Amino acid sequence: MAEKTKPSLSKKLSSKEALELAKRPEVEEVLNTRRGWWIIFTTEFQDEVTLRYLRGEKPSIIFRSHNLGPEILGYKRIERCIYHWASHPCDGRASRLEEEHRGYAELRKHWKHIADKGNSDK
Repeated sequence: MAEKTKPSLSKKLSSKEALELAKRPEVEEVLNTRRGWWIIFTTEFQDEVTLRYLRGEKPSIIFRSHNLGPEILGYKRIERCIYHWASHPCDGRASRLEEEHRGYAELRKHWKHIADKGNSDK
């Protein structure tokens, strides 16, 4: 009976895969270091991923929505991106997320006010 192999957690990118990634709009730069390929994602992509993750979406689903799933990047690389972006945001990202959060808080207050007003009319 053949053993079922588990997908690799870390994925080594080939030169061809790295060059293909470099063409993607989510990727700012791809560097070849002695430890392997280093992918630098755009700030917009990092912010979107962080925000969606903080709202409760799974990292692999977020990356797959951009056709950058674990099959392409590997689970470990996605996990590390989420860890760095969400757990240790740079000052710029932290302030942008704060601003976004304030916007959502205001919307929630507005929706709650409308719902309360609708319930009091009955």
